[in-house]
Amino acid sequence: MLERTMLDGLTNRILNGILYSDMIRKDKNKEEILSKAQFESVLAVLDSLPEHIGVLDNSGVLVAANRSWTGHSGKNGGGAAERPVPGTNYLRMLKKHSSENDRSARLWKSIVSVLNGKRDRFMMEYPSHSGPDRKWFLLSVTPMKTGSRITGAVVSHTDITRRKLAELETKRFSVTDPMTGILNRKAGLESVQKQMKYCERHGCTFTVCYIDLDNLKWVNDNYGHKEGDRVIITLVNLLKGALRESDVICRLGGDEILLVLQETSLEGSAAVLKRIQDAVDARNERSSKPYRIEFSYGLAEFTLGNKLTPDELVDMADRNMYKMKAAKKTSKGGNYRRR
Repeated sequence: MLERTMLDGLTNRILNGILYSDMIRKDKNKEEILSKAQFESVLAVLDSLPEHIGVLDNSGVLVAANRSWTGHSGKNGGGAAERPVPGTNYLRMLKKHSSENDRSARLWKSIVSVLNGKRDRFMMEYPSHSGPDRKWFLLSVTPMKTGSRITGAVVSHTDITRRKLAELETKRFSVTDPMTGILNRKAGLESVQKQMKYCERHGCTFTVCYIDLDNLKWVNDNYGHKEGDRVIITLVNLLKGALRESDVICRLGGDEILLVLQETSLEGSAAVLKRIQDAVDARNERSSKPYRIEFSYGLAEFTLGNKLTPDELVDMADRNMYKMKAAKKTSKGGNYRRR
């Protein structure tokens, strides 16, 4: 791929050739413009590039576009993804849709700034999705000059889909627990922090629920760690099915799971926990495994005026969970049991 500085040089030459084609016909100022052969060579080079390249005159009219531009099928009602045909006033198209499309408004204002000499360059990444087909582009607007005078601008759209998908995948791995697919500890605590700030602004409350599987070590010792991992994954899937879409679930580590029940009081948590317990009981009834899945939990509520940090709130729920676990051990010696 050509370096951006080389691309700018080529488009500058072709713009001059297009805007001053009448000079070529009149045989004037030949030293300032390209010969016809050079002009056609530059056109061929631009057509060979994968970038979608369009050339604007200083009034915003699209005076030329390469093959990648004219062959693009993306439509978004006059927005950044639109590739109008040469002869269209690109600025007018963007301005027309600026009231209903923030990206169009931003692009319109930025191109005007480039043409007025107030900006050296404008760059913007944007999505251009169509159904299941996901695409992203990097849009660049560069001024075209003859001497010190701005004669127009080159608009280029570079497909950056592979890079964006790689970035999204990297981000997903940075916040996701690889075994269960739910948020990891770091992302979970960040979610608690965000929920605290939300409730402080809006005057609401929320509850965290700390869940720990009972006697997972017994399963690991008797049936292997892979079976223990399956128990964790099974519980996570049951939890996801019982939670609301607005609730958050994360794996703190091992068999410790944290639920962030948004805008839910301690009393309101009872309904969520009943759904969870019903789902686990139903699984145990239909399962042919030689053990039951059972768990302990602890709750902690965040209320207005609460000065706890996310870690302190989670630690409070953790301590309450251990109280339940200790009571179970005293009464029946653990919750995993043979069928």
